[in-house]
Amino acid sequence: QPVSQLWLAGLMPGLLMAGLFVIYILVRCGLNPMLAPAMDAGERAAITWGERFRLLRAGLLPLAIFAAMMVPFLKGWASLTEASVIGAVASVIAAVTKRRFTRAVFETATRNTLAITVMFMLIITAALSFGAVFDGLGAGRAIENFFLKDLGLGPWQVLILMQLSFLVMGMFLDDTAMLVIVAPVYVG
Repeated sequence: QPVSQLWLAGLMPGLLMAGLFVIYILVRCGLNPMLAPAMDAGERAAITWGERFRLLRAGLLPLAIFAAMMVPFLKGWASLTEASVIGAVASVIAAVTKRRFTRAVFETATRNTLAITVMFMLIITAALSFGAVFDGLGAGRAIENFFLKDLGLGPWQVLILMQLSFLVMGMFLDDTAMLVIVAPVYVG
């Protein structure tokens, strides 16, 4: 499947989850108003329209970076990796324009990026190693025989068990590690 279609497939679940977060916050703050006390009329009047527009303008830059990255991706002009590069370049340009791009910022961003990348690669390497040993020992076929032949489960029951396994593994593992670990079993 094209990555852009897969990304768009996550749009509705993402909006649904955001809506549920909003509902949760409204209900929680309705039950306990001290969690998010409302500003009184005096405090609201103290905020000028100039201050409101300044705050609004501050939020437009991240939206512009997001649009610069997503429009070429969704239009098919750029791949996912190329769109990521566009986003990184747009972020650097924004930092330079706002005079916030310093050596310390660059060094911190580079170190954090390398740390996340190395951690991600170690997770994938460990998961691939586990999957190779698991599949090499024939455990995938043994599990398949157990559920399909010995227990006689149907396709829907197997699908429900797959979803439950992701729920349990999700408590302990990263999503990529889960996919790499169980792919030999589920695809087989």
